[in-house]
Amino acid sequence: MLYNHNHNIIIPFYASWLYVMSSYYDFSKNKDAYKIVDFSNKVDNIFINVFIYLPLSLYITLTIQPIEYNFHSMYCEVFHIFLNIVFGEIWFYTLHRIMHSKYFYKYHKMHHEMKETLGLFALYAHPFDAIVVNMGSIYVLHLLLQFSAFQVYLVGTYATINTVINSHSSIAHKQSHQIHHLKFNVNYGLDLFMDKIFHTGDNLNSDSDVTD
Repeated sequence: MLYNHNHNIIIPFYASWLYVMSSYYDFSKNKDAYKIVDFSNKVDNIFINVFIYLPLSLYITLTIQPIEYNFHSMYCEVFHIFLNIVFGEIWFYTLHRIMHSKYFYKYHKMHHEMKETLGLFALYAHPFDAIVVNMGSIYVLHLLLQFSAFQVYLVGTYATINTVINSHSSIAHKQSHQIHHLKFNVNYGLDLFMDKIFHTGDNLNSDSDVTD
């Protein structure tokens, strides 16, 4: 099915809107937790990442490789979902762990200012950290495979909701990524298979390789 090219413009705006809506949902469920957070030195960074770098990076990606179809075959879509899951886990784990090395932690340290995670602050981070580490796998795969509109909306929606409401929200307190914020050297991945392969799951009790 041929694609409506207006969505090459809509998708970047949709990404920002979805982040805002997900953050508002988290806020509505965690108002007491938000009351004790100092927003004054964090709002500018979140605004730039959510309303400038996120939509801009999506727009550039979709300009380089425009989406041409609403939906590929069912087999193709399922295969692309599988690739997004597997490659996304490998990408995030690898780059996230690199960001914890002594050479790159200065670019990741901002994100770890939040000891107790909250959904709104999922993209409180250095722009490289917020966009490339978190979204890069989707961009790379799209540039290589040319996803359908269905795939971009599906994967982008899941990634945002999972990041804001699951990984960083105190609604589901002490999920794997929240434990990562407390221990630093565990749970680098998306809670799929990389932490199991490299024995970096949250059962480790060693001190952090990198500290504040």
